[in-house]
Amino acid sequence: MGSLSAKTRITVLLFIIPILSFFNACVTTPSPSPIPEPKLEPTITSNSEKLNVHFIKMEIFGDAILIDLGKTEILIDGGFPNSGVATYLQNYVDGPLDAMVVTHPHPDHIGGLVEVLEKFEVNQIWLNGDIPLEGEPYIKLYKIFESLVNAEGASIHEARRGQTIDIGILSFHVLHPNTLVKNVSLKRSARSMNSNSIVLRLRYGNISFLFTGDAPKETENKILRAGLEVQADILKVGHHASAGSSSDKFLKSVKPKVAVYMAGEKQPVRGPKKPHPKTITALKKVGAEVYGTTTHGTIIISTDGKTYTIETQK
Repeated sequence: MGSLSAKTRITVLLFIIPILSFFNACVTTPSPSPIPEPKLEPTITSNSEKLNVHFIKMEIFGDAILIDLGKTEILIDGGFPNSGVATYLQNYVDGPLDAMVVTHPHPDHIGGLVEVLEKFEVNQIWLNGDIPLEGEPYIKLYKIFESLVNAEGASIHEARRGQTIDIGILSFHVLHPNTLVKNVSLKRSARSMNSNSIVLRLRYGNISFLFTGDAPKETENKILRAGLEVQADILKVGHHASAGSSSDKFLKSVKPKVAVYMAGEKQPVRGPKKPHPKTITALKKVGAEVYGTTTHGTIIISTDGKTYTIETQK
């Protein structure tokens, strides 16, 4: 695979500082209720191999999740530039990366994927179809990412509700987005992108996972109103456990036994801190055992489809 030139690498680095000051907890104006859809029933598999889900610790808040089943590897998001995710993957990825899922094109989700696309062959890339507006502080980073995606030679897909992402024996059900919330102004762009996050549910045997990206409460409500199955033993907590996600109604429907939030020791310069104490309290209220990359480091949940174990770095 080709690599970025020194000039391009410098360009990426120049945009790290404004990117880090970008994030605030955001919400969107609720949109009309979608027509209810039938619940999706995941395929139940008979398993001989353990599925390992890595919630990768980073210094700066961001998402990067590796799903590893034997020789099958899927990456959901990649954190900020210089997140170290590409280096982490080298210990686990056998040959090509089978799939890359980009929940939404914010810099704490696509930044580290630039290096991943440099170093790894990727067979499938799943996007939500959202594009940052001109004038965003991270627009140049996005364009670098976009050019690498287009040059990768992977099959590229836009995820929509009702689809399944089939990788080997794994089937991820797409719960969101149904239609995209439009970025009508720079002021609304960040909120709209979070609302357009890809939300996936995976069931391996009798153990289920819910991956929520940065989905805010409005997105959670849309999923519930559509009548979709959201119950999950393991919940990846939305938007770094900010106050704008994880509504009481949503958490009662998910009924997580384990909740994992992905934040960072270095917090955003502006906006509320993550995780938010109210969100942690809400998670514990529904009986979830709470783990976070800020307190536990990288978290690896392993399952044979019947039971699961949790390994932490700290």
